[in-house]
Order: sequence, then structure tokens, then C-alpha cells
Amino acid sequence: MHKEQAYKFLKTVRGTPAYCGNMLLVNLAMLKGLGVPTFFVTFSAADYHRPEIIRTIAQQYAGKKFTEEEVLTMDWEEKSKWLRTNPIMANRAFLHRWEALNEFITGPAHPLGIVTHFVYKVEFQARGSPHIHVEYWIKDAPKLNINPDSDRKVCTFVDKFITANIPSKEENSELHDLVTARQVHGKCSSYCLKPNQTCRFGFEKVPSPKTLISRELQENQENRTNVLDKAKETLKKVKAEMQILQKLQIPSEQYERHLQVAHRSSRIILKRKTNECHVNAYNHDLQIWKANMDIQYFLCGDDPPTCQLCGLIVSVRHILVECVGLRDIRTKYFSLFCCGAVSKCRQ
Repeated sequence: MHKEQAYKFLKTVRGTPAYCGNMLLVNLAMLKGLGVPTFFVTFSAADYHRPEIIRTIAQQYAGKKFTEEEVLTMDWEEKSKWLRTNPIMANRAFLHRWEALNEFITGPAHPLGIVTHFVYKVEFQARGSPHIHVEYWIKDAPKLNINPDSDRKVCTFVDKFITANIPSKEENSELHDLVTARQVHGKCSSYCLKPNQTCRFGFEKVPSPKTLISRELQENQENRTNVLDKAKETLKKVKAEMQILQKLQIPSEQYERHLQVAHRSSRIILKRKTNECHVNAYNHDLQIWKANMDIQYFLCGDDPPTCQLCGLIVSVRHILVECVGLRDIRTKYFSLFCCGAVSKCRQ
């Protein structure tokens, strides 16, 4: 018996290696059948900013009835003490909140567009605080390199759903406070610094007058090293107001052209002012989450495979139920038992 078969019966138990392995296969099947997702979104808990959780735990375990103001004025140590008292309640509250948010995202409001499929995974930091990663497939999302106009369509689509803007107090005071308090990446520390002293999250970001696509240069491109060096030098200089371009005598067209030169792989560069270079990308309509989020557009993605017989997207259901061209093969190779199962699947 192979050693992985010894715990295969645990594949329905969350958190076990068998369960995670099974979910990996499910995700890979979705990638193969649906193509690359549109968005990758991370939602953090911000459990220290949830007074209702601490109030409930304190009342349940110590009979103390804190007011919301009292919880908000607690120091970090005291909040941690109450959250450690019942981490299961704190984590369940986080999951219930995300489930409610996900119903909003996948519902008729369409804050990220029309969601056709999604898959998620909950992870925990070393101190026990949860966060969740979600992949969303969006209907009719534009793809790159489909036609000469695809760059513009992708950037317009990204601008519609993703931003790094810090709104003014006058424009939206609540969102301004949320972005400055929860969306700003602070000073880099040992948590995010890699051995080469660069931030593993890519901060600080470069300012840009508009959203654009940065592409990696071809290996055989003429003067590739020279172009990369010039682009790095230009971006390194721009650390203050965008007006500094004039002081540095850098034409705006040259700066934009150098932004479009990727040093590793192709990526989206969001429209940012210089005071927004440490802001995590977010969605305006998701301010109801009231915690940190990060949303990324999957830049590279091929269309999902289509059936050569009928032209529809290939899936397990399509093969077993929907495709008219495969009807004779299904009749030939499937037993009556399987046909009964397919009939139930239709229902």
C-alpha cells in the first residue's frame, strides 16, 4: 500500500493532507476546464478591529459586558488575550462574514462583474489570524493579445473594478479612513523583506498617470540590456511628485514607455499618484468588508477549451450530459446505472 493511501479516507476532513490534495485536483480541473481565472482576491480578518467579537467572547467567558468604545480603546495585548480565549469563535465569525460578502459578490450587484465560478482557500498566519484567497471567473472578461485593441480593453476593465486611489475626505470620508487605516502597506520589515532586501509584496509601487500593461522584453530583442537599464534608471528617479518629471527633464512619453518595460514578467501597473505607492489594490464596492483586501487581475489567460463537435465549453457535465455529438458514445459505453446517475445530474 502506498503511504498516501493510508490517509486517503480523510479526504472529506478539512485541513488534512488528503483533503488539501483533493481540493488541489478540483482546482486544477477548474483551471483546465474553465481557463485561467479573472481575479485573485485576498481578504484579511482585521480581527483586532472587530469589537463585536471581543465583546461576545468577554461576556461568554468572563461575564464582562464591554461597550464598543471600551473595546476600541483596548491595547493590542488585551485584544489578543480575549481573541486567544476563543479562537474558534473568532475564526467562525470571520468565515460567516466572508460567506455573506461572497453572496454579495456573486449576487445581482456584480461588484466584480458577473461571477460564473469561484474557488477559495482559508489560511492562517502564525499568530492564528485567518485570511482567505479566492479565485473568481468573470463572464466576458477581456483577454490579452486577442486583438490589437486588447490592451485598451483590459486596462479599461481593470480600472472599472480595481483601484489604488486614496479618496479625499470631501469625496468619501468613510472610504478615505478605511483605505488609509487598512489598505496601506506600512514600513517594510523582516516579515516582508526578502534576502535581497526587496519587499515580497512588490512595494513600493511606481506612480503612473494611467493604468497600463508592462511586458517583459524578448530575449533576442536588440539592445535588451540597454533598454532595461534605462527603464530602471528612470523609475528609480521618480520618487516624488509627478511634476518632478519636468525637473528631471524626463518626457512623460519616455516615462510611460519605461513603465511598460517589465524586468521579470508581464504585469498590470495601476494608475497611482505618488502618495498612493503603498496602497493595496482594492474595489470600491467592497468597502463593506472594512478590512484589508488585495485584488489582482490575472494578466495571462487562454480561453477555456471548446468542444470540437458543438463549439461549447468542455466540462465534465458537458461530456456526460449536454453534448449532442457524444450521445451515441454515451449510449455505447455507459451502463444503465450510469445513465440513471446522469439523469439525476440533470435534475
